[in-house]
Amino acid sequence: MLTHVVVLALTVGTYKKELLNEELEKKIELIEPIVHEYWDETGYNGVYPNGPNDELWSQIVNGKNYVLKKMFDTESLSLCVKFHESFDGDVKIFDTKFCESVFDVLP
Repeated sequence: MLTHVVVLALTVGTYKKELLNEELEKKIELIEPIVHEYWDETGYNGVYPNGPNDELWSQIVNGKNYVLKKMFDTESLSLCVKFHESFDGDVKIFDTKFCESVFDVLP
């Protein structure tokens, strides 16, 4: 795990792993309908995981970039969602993909 943190910091900048508290869990709950809108716009018909939130990483850039890793209850893979929240609270999805780690969705 420490290796992942070091590699993440060196390769993609200042992403840091967030501790999932009540405030962040509420923010993550608001992402699901936005992900479905993104999928509709891009022609993807996906299933949003109903499992727990596994990891959340953030990077401060004119607001915050986030990478969420959300687990499925019955699958070994997770769904990674890369999104941006502006200072005024607008959220935009950059990418979603099935993943084993947040590295699968980062550049």
